Amino acid sequence: MTLDGWRLLRPGSGPGVVLSVDFTLARVRAQANFGDLARLLPDGPAVWGTGETCWPAASGNPTVQLEHWLRCGRDFGGEVRAVLGFCAGASLARALADRLARGGDPAPAVILLDPVAANAQTMIDQCDVAVRRIAAPPGGPSPGATLPDPPDPPDAVDLDVLATLLTERYAAVAAPVCAAQGVPPAITEQLCQRVETNLRYLALCATADPGATTPALLVLSRDHVPPPGLPGGREVRLDVGQNELLADADVARAVAGVLAGDLASGRS
Repeated sequence: MTLDGWRLLRPGSGPGVVLSVDFTLARVRAQANFGDLARLLPDGPAVWGTGETCWPAASGNPTVQLEHWLRCGRDFGGEVRAVLGFCAGASLARALADRLARGGDPAPAVILLDPVAANAQTMIDQCDVAVRRIAAPPGGPSPGATLPDPPDPPDAVDLDVLATLLTERYAAVAAPVCAAQGVPPAITEQLCQRVETNLRYLALCATADPGATTPALLVLSRDHVPPPGLPGGREVRLDVGQNELLADADVARAVAGVLAGDLASGRS
Protein backbone atom coordinates (compact mmCIF):
# COMPACT_ATOMS: atom_id res chain seq x y z
CA MET A 1 0.00 0.00 0.00
CA THR A 2 1.37 3.43 -0.92
CA LEU A 3 0.31 7.01 -0.30
CA ASP A 4 1.87 9.86 -2.26
CA GLY A 5 5.49 8.77 -1.92
CA TRP A 6 5.05 6.78 1.28
CA ARG A 7 4.62 3.04 1.71
CA LEU A 8 2.96 1.09 4.47
CA LEU A 9 5.55 -0.93 6.37
CA ARG A 10 3.16 -2.44 8.89
CA PRO A 11 -0.61 -2.17 9.32
CA GLY A 12 -1.79 -0.79 12.65
CA SER A 13 -3.70 -2.66 15.31
CA GLY A 14 -4.29 0.47 17.36
CA PRO A 15 -4.77 4.20 16.93
CA GLY A 16 -2.21 6.50 15.43
CA VAL A 17 0.59 6.45 12.89
CA VAL A 18 4.38 6.28 13.04
CA LEU A 19 6.32 7.84 10.13
CA SER A 20 9.90 6.86 9.28
CA VAL A 21 12.23 8.87 7.03
CA ASP A 22 15.16 7.37 5.14
CA PHE A 23 16.66 7.02 1.66
CA THR A 24 16.09 3.39 0.70
CA LEU A 25 16.45 3.52 -3.09
CA ALA A 26 19.12 1.21 -4.50
CA ARG A 27 21.25 0.74 -1.41
CA VAL A 28 24.71 -0.47 -2.33
CA ARG A 29 25.28 -2.16 1.02
CA ALA A 30 23.30 -4.80 2.84
CA GLN A 31 21.82 -2.28 5.26
CA ALA A 32 18.78 -2.84 7.44
CA ASN A 33 15.91 -0.41 6.91
CA PHE A 34 12.78 0.75 8.68
CA GLY A 35 10.86 -2.21 7.26
CA ASP A 36 13.06 -4.45 9.43
CA LEU A 37 12.45 -2.26 12.47
CA ALA A 38 8.68 -2.18 11.88
CA ARG A 39 8.52 -5.97 12.02
CA LEU A 40 10.19 -5.95 15.45
CA LEU A 41 7.88 -3.39 17.05
CA PRO A 42 4.95 -4.58 19.20
CA ASP A 43 1.44 -4.26 17.83
CA GLY A 44 0.13 -0.73 17.81
CA PRO A 45 0.19 2.23 15.42
CA ALA A 46 0.61 1.70 11.69
CA VAL A 47 4.17 2.31 10.51
CA TRP A 48 4.81 4.15 7.23
CA GLY A 49 8.14 4.68 5.49
CA THR A 50 9.32 6.99 2.76
CA GLY A 51 9.30 5.49 -0.73
CA GLU A 52 11.54 6.34 -3.63
CA THR A 53 8.99 8.72 -5.19
CA CYS A 54 9.39 10.98 -2.16
CA TRP A 55 12.75 12.12 -3.47
CA PRO A 56 13.42 14.20 -6.59
CA ALA A 57 15.18 12.43 -9.43
CA ALA A 58 16.00 15.57 -11.41
CA SER A 59 17.08 19.16 -10.99
CA GLY A 60 14.84 21.52 -9.07
CA ASN A 61 14.79 24.06 -6.27
CA PRO A 62 15.39 22.10 -3.02
CA THR A 63 13.33 24.59 -0.99
CA VAL A 64 10.29 24.13 -3.25
CA GLN A 65 10.72 20.35 -3.30
CA LEU A 66 11.04 20.24 0.47
CA GLU A 67 7.87 22.28 0.91
CA HIS A 68 5.98 19.87 -1.34
CA TRP A 69 7.24 16.90 0.65
CA LEU A 70 6.30 18.45 3.98
CA ARG A 71 2.74 19.03 2.73
CA CYS A 72 2.48 15.35 1.75
CA GLY A 73 3.22 14.10 5.27
CA ARG A 74 -0.19 14.86 6.73
CA ASP A 75 -2.88 12.52 5.40
CA PHE A 76 -2.42 9.09 6.95
CA GLY A 77 -5.84 8.60 8.47
CA GLY A 78 -4.71 9.07 12.05
CA GLU A 79 -2.66 11.18 14.41
CA VAL A 80 1.07 10.99 13.80
CA ARG A 81 2.41 9.87 17.15
CA ALA A 82 6.08 9.65 16.24
CA VAL A 83 8.47 10.54 13.44
CA LEU A 84 11.66 8.48 13.07
CA GLY A 85 14.68 9.63 11.08
CA PHE A 86 17.75 7.64 10.10
CA CYS A 87 21.15 9.13 9.21
CA ALA A 88 20.72 12.23 6.98
CA GLY A 89 16.95 11.80 7.25
CA ALA A 90 17.16 13.14 10.81
CA SER A 91 16.76 16.73 9.65
CA LEU A 92 13.76 15.83 7.49
CA ALA A 93 12.15 13.95 10.39
CA ARG A 94 12.56 16.95 12.67
CA ALA A 95 11.23 19.34 10.02
CA LEU A 96 8.19 17.13 9.42
CA ALA A 97 7.43 16.85 13.13
CA ASP A 98 7.74 20.63 13.45
CA ARG A 99 5.39 21.16 10.50
CA LEU A 100 2.79 18.81 12.00
CA ALA A 101 2.94 20.62 15.35
CA ARG A 102 2.72 24.08 13.76
CA GLY A 103 -0.26 22.86 11.70
CA GLY A 104 -2.27 22.34 14.87
CA ASP A 105 -1.66 18.62 15.37
CA PRO A 106 -0.25 17.30 18.64
CA ALA A 107 3.54 17.36 18.47
CA PRO A 108 4.75 13.85 17.61
CA ALA A 109 7.67 12.27 19.41
CA VAL A 110 10.90 12.45 17.38
CA ILE A 111 13.31 9.51 17.41
CA LEU A 112 16.62 9.84 15.57
CA LEU A 113 18.85 6.90 14.72
CA ASP A 114 22.52 7.62 13.91
CA PRO A 115 21.63 11.21 12.93
CA VAL A 116 23.85 13.09 10.48
CA ALA A 117 23.72 16.81 9.70
CA ALA A 118 23.70 16.93 5.89
CA ASN A 119 25.36 19.82 4.06
CA ALA A 120 27.27 20.52 0.87
CA GLN A 121 30.28 18.58 2.17
CA THR A 122 28.06 15.57 2.83
CA MET A 123 27.00 15.61 -0.82
CA ILE A 124 30.61 15.87 -1.99
CA ASP A 125 31.69 13.02 0.28
CA GLN A 126 28.80 10.80 -0.80
CA CYS A 127 29.59 11.36 -4.47
CA ASP A 128 33.26 10.63 -3.85
CA VAL A 129 32.36 7.31 -2.24
CA ALA A 130 30.20 6.40 -5.25
CA VAL A 131 32.93 7.42 -7.71
CA ARG A 132 35.59 5.40 -5.94
CA ARG A 133 33.30 2.41 -5.58
CA ILE A 134 32.61 2.13 -9.30
CA ALA A 135 36.16 3.02 -10.36
CA ALA A 136 37.99 0.84 -7.86
CA PRO A 137 35.86 -2.14 -6.74
CA PRO A 138 37.26 -4.70 -4.24
CA GLY A 139 38.72 -6.81 -7.06
CA GLY A 140 40.90 -3.95 -8.30
CA PRO A 141 40.54 -0.87 -10.49
CA SER A 142 38.12 -1.17 -13.37
CA PRO A 143 39.40 -0.79 -16.96
CA GLY A 144 39.14 2.82 -18.07
CA ALA A 145 38.76 4.07 -14.51
CA THR A 146 40.05 7.44 -13.41
CA LEU A 147 39.83 8.78 -9.89
CA PRO A 148 39.59 12.57 -9.93
CA ASP A 149 40.10 14.32 -6.63
CA PRO A 150 36.85 15.43 -4.98
CA PRO A 151 36.15 19.16 -5.14
CA ASP A 152 36.84 21.42 -2.19
CA PRO A 153 33.78 22.23 -0.07
CA PRO A 154 32.30 25.57 -1.13
CA ASP A 155 31.73 28.40 1.31
CA ALA A 156 28.32 29.13 -0.20
CA VAL A 157 26.66 27.00 -2.83
CA ASP A 158 23.40 26.42 -4.63
CA LEU A 159 22.66 22.84 -3.61
CA ASP A 160 20.74 22.15 -6.82
CA VAL A 161 23.73 23.27 -8.89
CA LEU A 162 26.08 21.23 -6.70
CA ALA A 163 23.95 18.11 -7.16
CA THR A 164 24.09 18.59 -10.94
CA LEU A 165 27.87 19.07 -10.95
CA LEU A 166 28.45 16.02 -8.77
CA THR A 167 26.13 13.89 -10.90
CA GLU A 168 28.13 14.91 -13.97
CA ARG A 169 31.35 14.00 -12.16
CA TYR A 170 30.03 10.55 -11.37
CA ALA A 171 28.76 10.02 -14.93
CA ALA A 172 32.15 11.02 -16.36
CA VAL A 173 33.75 8.16 -14.40
CA ALA A 174 30.93 5.63 -14.73
CA ALA A 175 30.53 5.88 -18.51
CA PRO A 176 34.00 4.61 -19.53
CA VAL A 177 34.12 2.06 -16.70
CA CYS A 178 30.75 0.55 -17.63
CA ALA A 179 31.56 0.65 -21.35
CA ALA A 180 34.83 -1.20 -20.76
CA GLN A 181 32.94 -3.89 -18.84
CA GLY A 182 30.23 -4.24 -21.47
CA VAL A 183 27.48 -2.79 -19.30
CA PRO A 184 24.50 -1.69 -21.45
CA PRO A 185 24.07 2.11 -21.66
CA ALA A 186 20.58 1.84 -20.15
CA ILE A 187 22.02 0.25 -17.00
CA THR A 188 24.74 2.89 -16.81
CA GLU A 189 22.06 5.56 -17.03
CA GLN A 190 20.13 3.92 -14.18
CA LEU A 191 23.25 3.94 -12.00
CA CYS A 192 23.74 7.65 -12.68
CA GLN A 193 20.07 8.39 -11.95
CA ARG A 194 20.28 6.59 -8.62
CA VAL A 195 23.34 8.58 -7.61
CA GLU A 196 21.61 11.81 -8.66
CA THR A 197 18.48 10.94 -6.69
CA ASN A 198 20.59 10.33 -3.59
CA LEU A 199 22.38 13.67 -4.05
CA ARG A 200 19.09 15.53 -4.43
CA TYR A 201 17.75 13.77 -1.33
CA LEU A 202 20.80 15.02 0.57
CA ALA A 203 20.10 18.52 -0.79
CA LEU A 204 16.61 18.32 0.76
CA CYS A 205 18.11 17.14 4.05
CA ALA A 206 20.56 20.05 4.02
CA THR A 207 17.73 22.50 3.27
CA ALA A 208 15.38 21.28 6.01
CA ASP A 209 14.81 23.56 8.99
CA PRO A 210 14.15 21.42 12.09
CA GLY A 211 12.38 24.28 13.83
CA ALA A 212 11.94 23.93 17.56
CA THR A 213 11.76 20.13 17.64
CA THR A 214 13.78 18.32 20.28
CA PRO A 215 14.26 14.57 19.80
CA ALA A 216 12.78 12.41 22.50
CA LEU A 217 15.37 9.69 21.85
CA LEU A 218 18.73 9.33 20.11
CA VAL A 219 19.72 5.78 19.17
CA LEU A 220 23.39 5.43 18.24
CA SER A 221 25.41 2.54 16.82
CA ARG A 222 28.71 1.67 18.40
CA ASP A 223 30.95 4.06 16.45
CA HIS A 224 28.54 6.81 15.47
CA VAL A 225 29.25 10.40 16.50
CA PRO A 226 26.10 12.57 16.49
CA PRO A 227 26.26 16.12 15.12
CA PRO A 228 27.54 18.66 17.65
CA GLY A 229 24.86 20.74 19.27
CA LEU A 230 22.03 18.37 18.46
CA PRO A 231 19.41 18.70 21.21
CA GLY A 232 18.01 15.51 22.54
CA GLY A 233 16.45 13.71 25.42
CA ARG A 234 17.47 10.19 26.30
CA GLU A 235 20.44 8.68 24.43
CA VAL A 236 20.91 4.98 23.84
CA ARG A 237 24.19 3.64 22.45
CA LEU A 238 24.26 0.01 21.39
CA ASP A 239 27.07 -2.37 20.49
CA VAL A 240 25.89 -2.83 16.91
CA GLY A 241 27.11 -1.54 13.54
CA GLN A 242 25.18 1.05 11.57
CA ASN A 243 24.25 -1.43 8.84
CA GLU A 244 22.46 -3.62 11.41
CA LEU A 245 21.02 -0.85 13.57
CA LEU A 246 17.47 -0.88 12.20
CA ALA A 247 17.20 -4.66 12.56
CA ASP A 248 18.38 -4.79 16.16
CA ALA A 249 15.98 -6.02 18.84
CA ASP A 250 17.35 -3.59 21.45
CA VAL A 251 16.70 -0.68 19.09
CA ALA A 252 13.13 -1.88 18.65
CA ARG A 253 12.69 -2.06 22.43
CA ALA A 254 14.01 1.49 22.86
CA VAL A 255 11.67 2.81 20.17
CA ALA A 256 8.75 0.85 21.58
CA GLY A 257 9.40 2.37 24.99
CA VAL A 258 8.99 5.88 23.60
CA LEU A 259 5.82 4.86 21.75
CA ALA A 260 4.39 3.23 24.86
CA GLY A 261 5.10 6.32 26.92
CA ASP A 262 3.47 8.48 24.26
CA LEU A 263 0.39 6.30 24.18
CA ALA A 264 0.23 6.22 27.96
CA SER A 265 0.23 10.01 28.15
CA GLY A 266 -3.48 10.11 27.36
CA ARG A 267 -3.33 11.09 23.72
CA SER A 268 -5.77 9.18 21.55
